Amino acid sequence: MTCIIGLKRNGKVYLGADSRCLTGWHIHRSPNPKIFRVGDMLIGTSGDQRVSDIIQYNLEVPDLSGIDPAYYMAQLVIPAIRAAMKEHDGMEGMKDSAIMVAYAGCLFIIGEDFSLSEISDYEAIGAGAKYALGYMYAMGKGSLLPEELITKALECAAWFSASCAGPYVVEKL
Repeated sequence: MTCIIGLKRNGKVYLGADSRCLTGWHIHRSPNPKIFRVGDMLIGTSGDQRVSDIIQYNLEVPDLSGIDPAYYMAQLVIPAIRAAMKEHDGMEGMKDSAIMVAYAGCLFIIGEDFSLSEISDYEAIGAGAKYALGYMYAMGKGSLLPEELITKALECAAWFSASCAGPYVVEKL
């Protein structure tokens, strides 16, 4: 239950997220942002909170800057995420989760089946994704700065989806 937006612009990658957490029908805000750094990666997760916790606190990936980012993700990051999920009993949580990763100027989505997709411009994951993507499409060619565009798209997602709400966090890599 969330909305994570990734945007590539001018050689930078931006990730934005809402702050709403749901447990059944109970709404709460966590002091921990849905976007965090692991080594040289900026990561956002949607779905099971356990998946986020395992990745944020247990993921260990060697720093191999300089190699192809897609190769790095497919051959090192995804196997490391898989291993961490198995070791910490998080595989069940992956069934309804998605992971967005900014790394070395690239934007990637890791699906619930650990598939890898590289994104050329922008994408969103989570329950509010379709609303955010609509806003990004309609306004993306305008004059808004990346942080403003992502924040407005998250506000749009929150307007239409009860699973999204501010405050909003935008990070740049």
